[in-house]
Amino acid sequence: MKEIICKYLSDLNLRNKSLSTYTIAEEICNGMTPENFLSVEVVSGIITEVFDSHDEKFSPEEITAVTEKILTDIKLNILEETYRGAVPQLKFGSPFELLVAVILSAQCTDKRVNEVTKILFPVANTPEKILSMCKTKLEEIIKPCGFYHAKAEHIIGAAKMLVDEYGGEVPKDFDALIKLPGVGRKTANVVTSVAFNAPAIAVDTHVFRLANRMKLAEGKTPLEVELGLQKVIPREKWSAAHHWLIWHGRGVCKARKPQCDSCPLFRVCPSSNR
Repeated sequence: MKEIICKYLSDLNLRNKSLSTYTIAEEICNGMTPENFLSVEVVSGIITEVFDSHDEKFSPEEITAVTEKILTDIKLNILEETYRGAVPQLKFGSPFELLVAVILSAQCTDKRVNEVTKILFPVANTPEKILSMCKTKLEEIIKPCGFYHAKAEHIIGAAKMLVDEYGGEVPKDFDALIKLPGVGRKTANVVTSVAFNAPAIAVDTHVFRLANRMKLAEGKTPLEVELGLQKVIPREKWSAAHHWLIWHGRGVCKARKPQCDSCPLFRVCPSSNR
C-alpha cells in the first residue's frame, strides 16, 4: 500500500523538498485501520491531517483527487491478487469458434454456451461449414442459448462476410470486426483481446455493474465505462482486468445479492453493506 500511496503523492508539489513522500506514505498508512479505511472522505481526512502536521497545505480538491487514485489502485491490486491468471470460461479452438461462442453468449451463461458448442463445433467450426449447414439445423442446435433465430442470422451473416471479404479468416482489426453481423463493441473487444492478445476491455453486464458499483469508472453506457476503465487501468492490464471483473461479478459481487461479507474488497468498496 505504501508504494501505491507514494506513487500518487508525487502528483502533489511538496514545498519542503527534504520531506520524503515515503515518510508521508508511512504516516498515512499508520493512520489507517480496517475500520476507517472505508471511503474517499475518511482517507482524505487522514492524508490532510498528515500533511497539516508537516505544514504542507493542499486544497480539498487536490487531496480528494489523489485519494481517489490511491483507492482505485488498491481496489485493482486486490482484484489482481485475487483473480490472477483468470481465463475465459468459453471453450474455443480458433478465433472463429470464439466469435461464434461470444455471439451465442448474449443473455446466456457461458456454461450453457459450452454445452451447445460441444455439439456445434464438431460439425461446423468454420465459416464455410456454417454456410453449408441449413439454417433450421443451426437453429435447432443453438436453441438452448435463447434468441436462436436472431443468433443464427448473425452467425450465418458473419460467416458469409468472412468468406466474401476476409478469405474465411476472422480479422484482427477492431473496426473490421464490428462490421460483422451480430458483433458490437463487447464482442469485438473479447475477440481482439482473447484471440489476438490485443489490449482491450470488453464491457459486459458484470463489468458494467462492478465498474459503477465500485466506482472504478462510472458511466451510463458501456462505452462510457470502457473509456473510464481505460483511464485508470494500465494498458498492459486491460485484458486481464476484464477477466478479474467478470469472475468477481459472477462469484461474489452478484447483481441481486452481492456477497459483501466474503468480498476481499469489503473495506474499500463504496457500495459494500457495512
